[in-house]
Amino acid sequence: QGLAQAQCSLGLHYECGRGVPQDEAEAARLYLLSADQGHDHAQYSLGNCFYTGKGVLQDHAEAARLYRLSADQGHELAQCALGSCYATGEGVLQDHVEAARLYRLSAAQGLKQAQYKLGFCYSTGVGVRQDHAEAARLYRQSADQGYAKAQETLGNLYLTGHGVGWNPELAVVYLSRASDPSNPNAIVAKEQVITAKRARSRL
Repeated sequence: QGLAQAQCSLGLHYECGRGVPQDEAEAARLYLLSADQGHDHAQYSLGNCFYTGKGVLQDHAEAARLYRLSADQGHELAQCALGSCYATGEGVLQDHVEAARLYRLSAAQGLKQAQYKLGFCYSTGVGVRQDHAEAARLYRQSADQGYAKAQETLGNLYLTGHGVGWNPELAVVYLSRASDPSNPNAIVAKEQVITAKRARSRL
């Protein structure tokens, strides 16, 4: 297992060009050596190579196969990646229920991308029963880990009150974290905060 770990780590150096000339084909070769020994992160990384076509011929079915090997070992990034394959039908038959199941496994391990994707499932009712409160809870988990997409989505929910209580002050907080202060929705939220404060001051 130590050799497999070393091969995976060296593959990452070649993929990113850290301390060695960048060589995506060599990275894929090293990931393969490690993946063949059952190393979960190497299986995930090699899956990424096949998904994107970096260092190998692009093959979404092979990417999904490798993601599954890694996901079955509990690798949260692979679970999320395989969930996305099922959501889009890339390399596997499209199955939104299976996508949501995999996102849930990954989200339970704290992966912010999976929390956001599962939140989107609950928001839209795709693969799960629609539940705006649960969507907001998951968006909040992701947003509080710094995931910009979740911050923007949650900010917009607080701005409209959809699935959460209307709270323009929190909308400002999350929208400002997600983007620069010139974000139109952040400006609207700030205006609503000012309006609400003026209204309270008149009471």
